[in-house]
Order: sequence, then C-alpha cells, then structure tokens
Amino acid sequence: MRPRRGVRPASGDASQVERLRSRWDEHGRTDPMWAVLTDPEKAGGRWQAEDFYAHGIAEIEQLMKRLDELGVADQRQRALAFGCGVGRLANALADHYEHVDGVDISTEMVRRAAEMAPNRARCTFHTNVAPDLSIFPDNQFDLVHSNIVLQHVGPELTRSYIAEFARIVKPGGVVHFQLPVKPVPGPTGLAMELLPKLILNRLRGMSMHGVSETRVHALLYSRGLRMLATDPDNSAGHRWISRRYTAVKPGQSSA
Repeated sequence: MRPRRGVRPASGDASQVERLRSRWDEHGRTDPMWAVLTDPEKAGGRWQAEDFYAHGIAEIEQLMKRLDELGVADQRQRALAFGCGVGRLANALADHYEHVDGVDISTEMVRRAAEMAPNRARCTFHTNVAPDLSIFPDNQFDLVHSNIVLQHVGPELTRSYIAEFARIVKPGGVVHFQLPVKPVPGPTGLAMELLPKLILNRLRGMSMHGVSETRVHALLYSRGLRMLATDPDNSAGHRWISRRYTAVKPGQSSA
C-alpha cells in the first residue's frame, strides 16, 4: 500500500518545518538528552543514559495503566512515537508492543536514537522533514503517542500532525498526546500572550505553543475519532495549562 497525504499543509508549513529541523539538529549535536528532558540540574551533558531511558520506562508504564483503565489498546502489534528524539519513549514502548516506529524531524536525533536506545532492535527510527506523516500509509498503528513534542511545533503544524495521527492509527487503535492549552493566568501568562515570539524564544531557549481544548476536541471529532479522556497534565511546566488527550478510532483492526 502506497503512502498518501491525509492533509494539505499550509504553504508556510514547509519553512516552519525547516526552522524546526535546524533547531533540533543543533540540540541533537550539543545536548540531546537535556533538550528532551530539560532538568536544570542535567544541562551540559549531565544526563546519564540509564537514568534518561528509565524515566521513559516509568512514563510509559503510567500510560499503559491509563489505557488499561480506559479499556483500550488491547492490540499491541505496532506503535508510533511521534517526536521520538533519541528514543526515550520509543524504547519504552518496545517493552509493550511488538514493534515501534520512532519519527523525528531531526536527522541528528534519529541517528543518536538508533545508536543509543537499549531496545533499538525492536524499533525503527525515521527522519521526517515534512509538515505531514505521508511516509506512513493509512491505518498502520495500534497506538500513536506523543509527549512534550507538539508544544514546540506551532498551532498550524500541530493541527496538521494531529489530523495525520487520526489517519495512520488503525480502526480500534488509540491516539494519545500531550498539548498545552494556554499560558496560566497572570502577568507571566499575559507576557507570553503579548510579547513577540522571537523575544519569547530567546527568553525560553525553545518555543512553546498551545491549542485550545475546544479546538483539539473539534479536530479529533472531525477526523472520526471518539474522545475517551482529557486529563490534566503538568508536562509543559508551571507557566502553562496542559492536557493529555486519549481518543480511539472506531472500528475493529484487521490485524
């Protein structure tokens, strides 16, 4: 089956993707694990690989527990880790799925994932420098998962990628992702709303973006997914209100 495009990205998306690729390639060269988990005490190459990947294992254990509570994700043949970086979550998902695909915009991150991830024999890592996921055909994955990734790509690209999640997940499969809603109320949140993005990016070191909960729900519904849960989340830090979304594609997988 040949891949096909599920969405038509906006004309400006390609340049945005290229800027993101350049930024994350630089992170991949300089301090890749810290760029994924920005613990101030771990900056400057102080993450130990064993601790870094253990953090991902604990996170995915919590995800699987939540999916079990919701009564979904019984099929566990193939999963996608979107924005895989150096394979933190792809590696952990490989403990639960027969095979995991990790996809990232950064060639450098993907190269390091293929070298570093302890479960890399059960993972395939892909570079995708495109504003869609047309490298994957329809209905491929039992789980599409993303955490602390969409918050960095901008609202237009985020909506394009979420629409693609709905296309590539199998009937009966689950889409689960984290995304900020908006900055917290107060002076800091107001500044983040009003200051030019270029200034904010310099202040923060990497860009942060939110999409309203209403828009996320509407997009998922418009793509034929059924919302199962919208859970509070603190992954975006104390300056942002954030959510975790879990949705299922109706139907039964043929796998």
